[in-house]
Amino acid sequence: IYFANVWAAKNATGIEALPSSFAKSGWLEHGDYQLGEGSTMSQAEQSIRYLKARPSPTAEISSRRLALRNTSVSVHSLISFNAGGAWSTLKAPSSDSEGQPISCGNGCSLHLHDMTFQEHFVPFYSYDKAVGIIMAAGNVGQRLSYKAEESNTYLSRDGGLSWSEVRKGVHIYEFGNHGAVLVMASVNSETNQVIYSLDEGKTWQPLHLDSEPFNVTNILIEPTAVSTDFVAFGSRGQQGVIYRIDFDALDWPACHKDSEPDVPGSDYETWAPSDGQQHHCPKGTACGCLLGQQVAYVRRKQLHQCFNRRKSKLPVISQPCHCTMEDFECELDFERALDQKSCVATVLPPPSARFGLMEERECAMSNSYKVDVYRRVPGNRCVDGWVPPQLDLACPPKTSSSSHGFLKFLLVGVAFSGCVYMGKKGSGDWFSWTNPYMAFTPGAAQGRSIGRVGVPTELPEVAVPRYHAPSLVQF
Repeated sequence: IYFANVWAAKNATGIEALPSSFAKSGWLEHGDYQLGEGSTMSQAEQSIRYLKARPSPTAEISSRRLALRNTSVSVHSLISFNAGGAWSTLKAPSSDSEGQPISCGNGCSLHLHDMTFQEHFVPFYSYDKAVGIIMAAGNVGQRLSYKAEESNTYLSRDGGLSWSEVRKGVHIYEFGNHGAVLVMASVNSETNQVIYSLDEGKTWQPLHLDSEPFNVTNILIEPTAVSTDFVAFGSRGQQGVIYRIDFDALDWPACHKDSEPDVPGSDYETWAPSDGQQHHCPKGTACGCLLGQQVAYVRRKQLHQCFNRRKSKLPVISQPCHCTMEDFECELDFERALDQKSCVATVLPPPSARFGLMEERECAMSNSYKVDVYRRVPGNRCVDGWVPPQLDLACPPKTSSSSHGFLKFLLVGVAFSGCVYMGKKGSGDWFSWTNPYMAFTPGAAQGRSIGRVGVPTELPEVAVPRYHAPSLVQF
């Protein structure tokens, strides 16, 4: 599951588009987005790296952020459930944290903050040991707002498919005990309490820490984030303060039967990430799939009052799904629009379309040849199902050189083979073959040395992946 913020500005026609001048002048930097492992580390791990490595904002970054606040640039949040193959907007919740309906019309969606303004807005956060749970600060509307009074705190417990507003204002948050304990506190104003949930965000309770308010800097847990012991720290005036919050004091029992989820008497259920579409599994049943497989994670039932045992991982069950259009991304020179599934050519014929020996053979028998429009998303494990269509392109005009190209290639190959045969017959065994995957090895020719051939004696089998796509939210 990927999350991204897209920068756009209205051009002369009123259409919002990414201004190229921003990209050229360095508007997007490493500190402005959250990729890879960084998005699934616990806050403790992030804070360690933050304190050691994060520099103070430079004058350039500060001026850039100020310009962003004052410009017509708008930022839109998008989500992808197939590793970036297709993108869609985030579905806005139907009601706010106070139970009031949220009116969200055309072009309205949920927008979330990333790392750009982390001094005032907490970036979206997930953790691999709290499967399905994501928390973030943002707003519902046409675009992302950079006004703290317009921003609230949101939670998803189904991997970003649906969202709920859990609190007004911006909060810092942390997960514990595989997501069984959620703790947050206000960051833009002084407070003397934290707010916690023991049912994955369904209900929240305040916990008073002191009679005097203080500014909360962060809430941390041990790096594996499986305990129930938290630390909230910050400052009061010129003095630092720190509070320990231990939920073991509730004396809840340990959860049971994680190996028997979804059965009566078990404290556990299975949850499978999904893009909201129904797919077909090989067993013939409908199922929710991502990247060509249904992965069912075992987690504590939302309303059960027990704590997870402190294991590193809860059980995971997986099975492949039938391929659908969502399991494929567009080939080079093809693209799909936002919220669309089909890939269309950006220009015809595609500049990257290859015309080689296979295409020559196709054109020898017909007036067109086929090029790929789709390619499987890296890491996708779907089987059977949808077969990507290809695009027919007209063959180039036939000339004498092109019409006889294959014949010339064949004649050259025959001539080379004849030379090798005659040389071997007349001069002895120049080279010996060991196996189809071995290179030439030097031999003797009538008692005189011919030297060494500068190639390895064996060709290694090296599997090089096409590329590794970064993951923004992984479980």
